[in-house]
Amino acid sequence: SASSPPSPPPERHLRVWIAGCTDLPLRSQCGCFRCCCGCGESQRDVTVCASEIDPAAASGSVTRGHLPATYIFPATRQNERGEVRCEHYEQSWFEVRPDRGWKIRFEVHVLQERSQPLAFAEIPISDLKRQRRWRLLLSEPDGHQAVYSADSGSAPSVASSAAWPTLERSASSQSSSSLTRTRFEPPRPTVRIPAFLHIEVAFTLPGASSFPRSPPSLSANG
Repeated sequence: SASSPPSPPPERHLRVWIAGCTDLPLRSQCGCFRCCCGCGESQRDVTVCASEIDPAAASGSVTRGHLPATYIFPATRQNERGEVRCEHYEQSWFEVRPDRGWKIRFEVHVLQERSQPLAFAEIPISDLKRQRRWRLLLSEPDGHQAVYSADSGSAPSVASSAAWPTLERSASSQSSSSLTRTRFEPPRPTVRIPAFLHIEVAFTLPGASSFPRSPPSLSANG
């Protein structure tokens, strides 16, 4: 008798863990998006949302039998450097099918402050599956400009915005009336640190209880 055909291998999904964010701007005491008057800044509670985006929906068609999903993860408080680390990373994951021509939009929201996201990043699933760890550049939702840390948003100090004169006394004479000259120091450069969303990706069977052995890294080499 003819043998039955072998069953197809189980379909693998792409599991995405949210590690956290680095160099998110802190909240200014004056209520501005970024502090510009030196009043000081404080940490805030931040949450990350991930949404599947079907590009075909823009033309009025959708993938039959599948609807895009949105995932909202627990809020975490920033530290003094603007870093947000998802401590319960085993709960901060979602799964997507790697064969879809969809995108993932990540949004960073500040609880009880803004109706629109503080920052966002998008990546096609076809790119997402190519490597294990990602640092996604976060952009502002309005102008799509990169989001920078709190230090870069502050008004530049006087020392960094103008050349400061320095008096130099002639070494040939110790008298108080010796000739002096003025030397101008060049302005100090301003360092701008962009904000990133850190994620980790792995193939897994649907619903499998597999997790990274350690929390995903927030380092630059992650």
